[in-house]
Amino acid sequence: MAVDLYVGPLSRYYLGDWENVGQAWARQNGVPYKIVRPGDEEPDAGTALDPDTVRTAVCDWRDVIAEGLGENLTTPLDWEENPLAPYYTDRPHWDGYAGLLLLAAHEERPELDPPATITPQWRQDSAYQAVLEADFTNTEYLHVLAPELWLPIDFGFTFRFVDLTGHELFIGSAPRLLAQLRLLNERTYKGDAAARQSWRAIAPEPGGPFAVAACFGMAVFLDVVEQAIAHRLPLKLDY
Repeated sequence: MAVDLYVGPLSRYYLGDWENVGQAWARQNGVPYKIVRPGDEEPDAGTALDPDTVRTAVCDWRDVIAEGLGENLTTPLDWEENPLAPYYTDRPHWDGYAGLLLLAAHEERPELDPPATITPQWRQDSAYQAVLEADFTNTEYLHVLAPELWLPIDFGFTFRFVDLTGHELFIGSAPRLLAQLRLLNERTYKGDAAARQSWRAIAPEPGGPFAVAACFGMAVFLDVVEQAIAHRLPLKLDY
């Protein structure tokens, strides 16, 4: 199972009218590619959705959030929801995503030794477990560690809400994610634009070095969140 990052209208995301990195490569090379998501009885099962209906549902969902947060928001909760609007996507891989989360957890807990490699059991890491058990409180990397969806406006908190599929998820702020990623980079590997490009050239592998995975994940996330902010669009994890 892969992990991807999607920037674009949420209506386009829920319609499935986008390609992840693997799909695009497969199409360009004439290779079959099927997606199986948790709960699917068979790949890509389901009936066709009406774009206008999905767009209305997303806008109504957004309005409910805005009403619920009320004065906690200092700017309007708004972004482009045309299901034909452009999107951007990239793939940090699970190892890159795990490396980034562990890097943030260990930067806050330097007394705990970081792992030498990324393993399938990365969630059992002592520093990550400490952050998780504290329910992400008292962390400078809240918007890195907790959310699955980042909205393109600035707010300092995260919150839980149910998405259109009935899945409860943490929601954060894309501008705060960018600020916290930059802080994490400055406190750890201090990668400039050239370094970030070199980090992306070495994709992490299962059981590979922690530093390679963390740098790759950092570079991909920075690139993608910059796109989200530049185009004022949501950023969503997809797996």
